[in-house]
Amino acid sequence: PQIYRRPRLHMSLTTAASAELLIFACSPRVAPLPEAGSEATDVAMATSWGDAVHISFGGDAERLRHTLITARPRRFLFTGHSDVIFNGGEKTLGFTKPGGTLELVETELVAQILASHGVNSGGLLELAFINGCRSEALGRMLATSGVPCVVCWRGRVCDGAARVFARAFFQAVAGCMSYERAFVEAKRAVLLVTRRSGGRAGTAVATPLY
Repeated sequence: PQIYRRPRLHMSLTTAASAELLIFACSPRVAPLPEAGSEATDVAMATSWGDAVHISFGGDAERLRHTLITARPRRFLFTGHSDVIFNGGEKTLGFTKPGGTLELVETELVAQILASHGVNSGGLLELAFINGCRSEALGRMLATSGVPCVVCWRGRVCDGAARVFARAFFQAVAGCMSYERAFVEAKRAVLLVTRRSGGRAGTAVATPLY
């Protein structure tokens, strides 16, 4: 995973009406992600933010635009496909319409929607976490256009590792760690996941899974 930071141009005060975290969990019918919904629930339960966490199980780009306006989140997590090929080779997010229909919009438009709510653009959004394969291009767009901190993946990622990383990351953030420290803690959490395997002379040992 990668983390990008850009110096803040100015700060906006968070009001009681803003959400601590907005989660979009998208699992399209054409390429379902069975762990997307449970990952969103895991992350919400790992924090102490309660009703200040808004979860959208599925949702298209218009719903994202609307929810960013109404929920005014400080942080955004997308869990789903982020390397869907669109428009001649461009990789973009896999949003879902009602019923699980896959929706694709231009990566630049997705970046504009999120960045327009970024702290550096006068909004409240200070973190965008794109928890999907090959999301670095979008992450870099966001980091240079209004969102101070972005977490993304350079290559492919196992669903289980992505879930562990997201849960540990937001648990650390809720515990008042900086985003950089939370990133390091989440990496450790992934590396500490083990699996049972056979050892010498029939003994069983636990070795790293990821």
